[in-house]
Amino acid sequence: MLTRLAVAATGLFLVVPSSAPAAGSWGRVTSLDRGSSLASPSVAVGADGRAVAAWHGRSSSGWFVRAARAGRASGFRRAVDLQRQAGELGAPLAAIDAEGDALVAYRRFVVDNDRLETRVITPDGARLAPVLLSGTGSSAYAPAWLATPAESLVEHPVLAWWLRESLPDGEIDQLKLAEARDGVFSPAPSNGAPGDPAGALGRLPDGTVAMIDSRFNSAHTSTRPQGGDFTERRYIPGAIGDIGTVDLAVSADGTTAAAWTEYSVPTRVRVSIRPPGGEFGPAVTVGEEVNPLEGRQALAVAITSLGKVRVAWRVDEGGGHGPVRVATLGSGRPGTATLRGEQAELVQLEADGRGHCTLLWQNTRGAVIARTVARTGEIGRRSVLTPRRERGREPSLAVGPDGKAVAAWATASGRAIHAVRYRPRP
Repeated sequence: MLTRLAVAATGLFLVVPSSAPAAGSWGRVTSLDRGSSLASPSVAVGADGRAVAAWHGRSSSGWFVRAARAGRASGFRRAVDLQRQAGELGAPLAAIDAEGDALVAYRRFVVDNDRLETRVITPDGARLAPVLLSGTGSSAYAPAWLATPAESLVEHPVLAWWLRESLPDGEIDQLKLAEARDGVFSPAPSNGAPGDPAGALGRLPDGTVAMIDSRFNSAHTSTRPQGGDFTERRYIPGAIGDIGTVDLAVSADGTTAAAWTEYSVPTRVRVSIRPPGGEFGPAVTVGEEVNPLEGRQALAVAITSLGKVRVAWRVDEGGGHGPVRVATLGSGRPGTATLRGEQAELVQLEADGRGHCTLLWQNTRGAVIARTVARTGEIGRRSVLTPRRERGREPSLAVGPDGKAVAAWATASGRAIHAVRYRPRP
């Protein structure tokens, strides 16, 4: 059971667990914005506990992207506009660099195509001028921040996106990368990158970029050393069947874990490990399901600071929802825990720098639910983050190296953006 204390006058809600001791606690739910068409929040947490949330929406005067920052120990400040225009503005993506700059990227429709724009909010709240990373004559889509080690300071976040360029003999899709240093993005050449927008990318401590994708309906990987070119796509030994969804995680020692689901009978949840400086090894099956697993956030993989590889996925019992499973890959047979009784639609898994992970999902009733995963793999108690009678959608989770976390979501009505912070027990 959970007890919720609503403080109507301040727009805050307190989620109070009522049973055994936990590894930490979720605080008050804060309303970051109110309107009529608010959606797609994205959150990030810095190494020192600072946080940022960004989202987009639409009003009678057009589209907007907004963001709100939170200090190390303070709550979220008042939301500020990052961009406004009559044409469409895509869902934003948030990150924080080593200097504490909040970086927000979003697609912006200009003239006749989508262009990728970034905006920086400095630690003192100043908003730097917007910068377009893609030019005219091409359409930018599928932007994503590269995954980084859970226990490491993200000094220079790297943004990836796909660019569709029109040529005399047709169209071509190219992967683009841009590294942020001191709030300034420096685009890198695509180097003829293989893959497709449905893939996942991560950046290792030595600057190597790793990728898993399913462009030709099978699990393939590629790597790109710092300043070099992507290798030819390599087939993962033992991978079979069409791919439903993929994810990728990296660790501070250079280990990479690629996870994916295969359309087979039964559907398989599989993982391949790339040791530091090596190649991806044979596929290992960590779970089997009756129905296919596909779609955004149906699967997530994380590597803890202790080297444990954990994979979480949502079981499809019909209608795209079902229980949540968490598998741990180590020596011997993978161990799997099942959270029965849940009707999860989306699932997220993020590791911190202390050996823990945080699970977050949204169920069919619109409740946003979180649980911790201890170093031992033990799954903590259930925390319902959404206030009573509220339906949430599009939840976003970010976890910092010290275990501090932020979750945000839009209400199902689109009338509010809510966020809540998690503080681990010392």
